[in-house]
Amino acid sequence: MISSVGWVRSGVARAKPIEADDDDDEPLEAERAEAVAAAARAAAALNAHAASGDADADRVARRFALDEYDEDEDPHDAGALPMFSRRTLMFHRTNDDDPYVTLKDADDDDSDADDLEIKPTDKLVLAARSEEDVSNIEVHVYEEEGHNLYPHHDIMLPSFPLALEWLGTRPAAAGVQAPTRGNLVAVGTFEPQIEIWDLDVLSTFAPVAVLGDAYTEPVAPPLGKKKAGKKNDDARRAPRPERAGGAPDPTRGHTDAVMGLAWNVLQPNALASASADRTVRIWDLGTPALACVQTLSHHTDKVQSVRWHQTEPSVLLTGSFDKTAAVVDVRAQSAFRSLALGADVEALAWASDTHVLAATEDGHVSCYDVRTSARVWTLAAHDSAATGLSTCATAAGVFATCSTDKLVKVWKASADRPQLLVSRDLQLGALYDVAFCPDAPYLLSAGGGNGKVGVWDASDSPAVCDALGVASKQTPTGGSVVASGMQALDVNSSDSDGEDEQSAPSAPPAARPKAAGPAVARKQPVKAKVKAAAGGGGSKKGGSKKS
Repeated sequence: MISSVGWVRSGVARAKPIEADDDDDEPLEAERAEAVAAAARAAAALNAHAASGDADADRVARRFALDEYDEDEDPHDAGALPMFSRRTLMFHRTNDDDPYVTLKDADDDDSDADDLEIKPTDKLVLAARSEEDVSNIEVHVYEEEGHNLYPHHDIMLPSFPLALEWLGTRPAAAGVQAPTRGNLVAVGTFEPQIEIWDLDVLSTFAPVAVLGDAYTEPVAPPLGKKKAGKKNDDARRAPRPERAGGAPDPTRGHTDAVMGLAWNVLQPNALASASADRTVRIWDLGTPALACVQTLSHHTDKVQSVRWHQTEPSVLLTGSFDKTAAVVDVRAQSAFRSLALGADVEALAWASDTHVLAATEDGHVSCYDVRTSARVWTLAAHDSAATGLSTCATAAGVFATCSTDKLVKVWKASADRPQLLVSRDLQLGALYDVAFCPDAPYLLSAGGGNGKVGVWDASDSPAVCDALGVASKQTPTGGSVVASGMQALDVNSSDSDGEDEQSAPSAPPAARPKAAGPAVARKQPVKAKVKAAAGGGGSKKGGSKKS
């Protein structure tokens, strides 16, 4: 299943990603050198035996004129030793030295590099995937000209991913007091730590940084290993002791699953995280310590979502299972405004400088004026849980929602009456996240229960094009939706003529996967929303885990 999706800003990724340096390759090089040496020794032994010979060998050589074979040397291999000689054997150390091999090693390397090259027109889609015992972050390439989507590379994760957030800033390293530009992703999982991975590095097995110093001191590596952080080391770490008197260190980090992440574009060194431990933490990526500099505890239940204000770098929007959202100025965390919701929060977004959107478990989307905490309107957007919410950065009032009812819907908020522009079944199963492309507002990515990430070109809808102010396109051959590793999908759509959806929502089934206690097995396929009671593995409201 796909639990979270996102986009990489155009022009940030390296055109040619680099391979990770891995010390585990050193034994392989040593084994290869030893094999070459053994082959040389074997050839020398055969040559010595053939040179000594005996009478029978000499008679056979004279009868069949074997010595004359040595005179027909290949003109292209003047420096090589004759083949099938009884005095010597010929071998080449590389394919480049062998005249009979037409496909050289350099040709293979060039072909692989071309396949991995990211073109300026490519758009990169991020997806958090889990299947059985395997969890990873996948990087997909979308070619708009050919309407093609394919996987580029992936990053293995140690635990089920719940949230991901693209970062345009590389965390500060030792000796560097300021972050630098980069192409990275922060990942929140069932573990309390936040891992930051470099998207420009292939075949990497260790994150560039881990936030949360409950596990900051590396333990001794296992026997036979040179360094920690490699494939079989799993970055095992020892806990840091608490402060004197038993009080937890405020820079220690979360103590439960990380369920939401938000990077502050206006303050690039700031990263906010939401956790099942009922707290929101602010992390400073601008110092080598990568410390938690602030902890917000204004919610009474697990915190699901966080979003920074688009013009005020100190204002943060948070949402929780306690059926509230809050607008907080992190400079004075005691001054916050609470917004009462009708159900548990699934996703949040800023609709404007003064209005916020909240998607909830009952399928509703509500708009609030943060100046007065008043609810402006409530929309019955879906028949089941509204699991994803994304606003368009270039068109005011345009937002998209997705749901476990398998639909993605694009809306236009005007005054107090939201208008449905288009609805589409992407054939991706129950959906858990949706995101507008920041560089092409008519593109949306989504992922869900069938384990495929899809890209929808919504410019085939005249209503969407009018709202976005872009020219309408002809529907690509095969349909306007493509999924990773699949041909274009044939999907059904229904364009709205401006009517609101006012049908009463049915009883909501389970929504997107939520953080669970230790009793939830990782290999269990997550098809339902699991709300863990504090410190336990049971489901909230008396429910049970579903598989």
